[in-house]
Amino acid sequence: MTTSDVRDINELRSVLDRDGYIVIENVGSTENAEKLLSGLGSILPQYDGRKSHEIVVTPGFEDLLHSKTSREIYVHTEAPGWDPVPQYLALYCHAQARCGGGHTTICDGRKFLADLSDRERELMYDVETDFPGAYGTQGKDGEAEWTVHKPMVSRDVDGTEVIRFSYTHLTFGDYTPDLGRDIFVDRLPLGEEGIALAEHGTRFFNDNHLPVLVPDHALLIWDNRRMFHGRSSYTDQRRHLTRFFVGA
Repeated sequence: MTTSDVRDINELRSVLDRDGYIVIENVGSTENAEKLLSGLGSILPQYDGRKSHEIVVTPGFEDLLHSKTSREIYVHTEAPGWDPVPQYLALYCHAQARCGGGHTTICDGRKFLADLSDRERELMYDVETDFPGAYGTQGKDGEAEWTVHKPMVSRDVDGTEVIRFSYTHLTFGDYTPDLGRDIFVDRLPLGEEGIALAEHGTRFFNDNHLPVLVPDHALLIWDNRRMFHGRSSYTDQRRHLTRFFVGA
């Protein structure tokens, strides 16, 4: 695990470019975390328009695959329905789970791309997929306010590959699905092929991910356009992290 007390922005960028992630210890507060992240780029609003998102078990989310439960979160990149997607994601830890779970799991998506079959490469590089942008708080009646039409792998303005991937989007047709909902394969973004691709991504992720238990008062940052992430389940409901999105 790449752990450091680095505060120099150029050095921080160098580590993120090299490894895709970093854990910075002894940050001390969300205010300090925000100040540090502002050196990397602009702090972007969360899905609800707020500057940050509190990741803590919250009543009312029990039946959803959502960050505000203690459930496992499956492999994905964040905000695939945004264009551009956030460059970096960051988690500041107030209190980590002490139950043996609650790991943030990360994996280099570029290595998954190298593991694709020819047909899977076509699906990810050549086939445009509908990625809804926002639900509920920004749209109306649960409908997406906008939809991005992109292949799962595209390129940004400087030619760098940008990966959009979501197990739940490919298998449920939703980023934070209700576990009791009916699933209609013909309504999924890539149908049966998308389900198979999502399962391949999950197998690769499970075999290659790094489990990170972010220390209290530390900050985990990763490149969201490159790295897959998820979360292991946990039982210690004192776990509390704050999430930030950072633009390029």
